Amino acid sequence: MAAKVFASLLYLALIVTALLNPGTRIAQWIVWAFIALLVVHLAEFFVKKDVMQRAGGSLGNHFIQTMVFGFVHWKPLQRKP
Repeated sequence: MAAKVFASLLYLALIVTALLNPGTRIAQWIVWAFIALLVVHLAEFFVKKDVMQRAGGSLGNHFIQTMVFGFVHWKPLQRKP
């Protein structure tokens, strides 16, 4: 839970930084970092989809959680019997 809070605060800080500095190199890097992160998390979802299906619950919820938090979401699910 603490990792998700930390990730959320980090995302918020990066978004605020990009919005307060439009057109700067740092804002461009932040946008590219978010795009790369989305691509990696999308691949991660499909690679670990079986783990999430075995865990039960809504696959849509697992998708959103993986797109935002990545392995912080699915790693604990992998340990469940």
